[in-house]
Amino acid sequence: MAGSLYGFIVDAEMPYFACFRKPTSTSLMLTYPVPPFTTIVGMIANALGVSRPVYFEGIAKLQELLCLNLRPIYIPQRPSRETARILKLLADDLEQALTNLVEAFRAGASETLLKELIERAIQASKRPRRPYFTHALTQVSESLGKSLSLQHAAEICERLWQEFRKTSRSKPVEFPSSPMHKYFLVRPAFRFFVASEDNEAISEIADALRKPERPLYLGQSDDMVVVEIVWQGEVLPTESDQAWAMLVGARASNEQSVELLRLPLAFASERQLLYSPLLSLPTRFPFQLPNPEPMWRFGDETVPLICIREAMKNAVAGETGGN
Repeated sequence: MAGSLYGFIVDAEMPYFACFRKPTSTSLMLTYPVPPFTTIVGMIANALGVSRPVYFEGIAKLQELLCLNLRPIYIPQRPSRETARILKLLADDLEQALTNLVEAFRAGASETLLKELIERAIQASKRPRRPYFTHALTQVSESLGKSLSLQHAAEICERLWQEFRKTSRSKPVEFPSSPMHKYFLVRPAFRFFVASEDNEAISEIADALRKPERPLYLGQSDDMVVVEIVWQGEVLPTESDQAWAMLVGARASNEQSVELLRLPLAFASERQLLYSPLLSLPTRFPFQLPNPEPMWRFGDETVPLICIREAMKNAVAGETGGN
């Protein structure tokens, strides 16, 4: 990282409940004690108004830019538990693929992204088989950028989308459900430390959090969050024996207990989730270290930062055995 960074501190308070679901939990909806890094980046993307068709492109840019850390504002609580019936609307894959494609055309997406979305729609049209849509989309894919202009391709895809919506409205909507135990936190609050070498990007993100493009949530879509920027400025390197956020590695202390965890860190692709290094979450802050360690100073608080870009490289190297 550079000699100095730019950043801000944002306090996030959830007035009701929160569940930061562990991806590996199935019959039980288990929750992390704090929001994963992927959840924080997703909230920022939502504040910036990143649209669905280019969502993962927007996420990738933020992952490239940001360094993060966090802590609970209050003493970490034990999760509460309830029995819930989880309802899911079974959306048709082709309908979603065509919707994303039409939105991408409307947003002026690049030809490369459009071809990728067309290919996804083609694959979706084969599950179950819909030869008419498969044939029409394949023709668009093969002709786009050659004999077919972007405008004409957009018109064809818009027509296919409208045709599909008309035929799908007559089908009954399915809401499968199953009871399960859901673990959640009650009125949690967190402090996020956000930094980057790009001061312009930091200013844009901070402004977006002050005036978000869409209502903000943290975790599940009905877990609303209220955010406030409490500090913004230059983030300088320093050394300190006090840590005001999570620490990398397993840390021991006679006076303070810690919880060890690995959090979802970033998306290497739409289907590949990378995890953070082992982290220590103290029960209270600041965590007193035996010796000063390299930190970053946010106002009066010193924290270690996790650079998502660098952590992703280490995570990928770990999964591939360093090859």
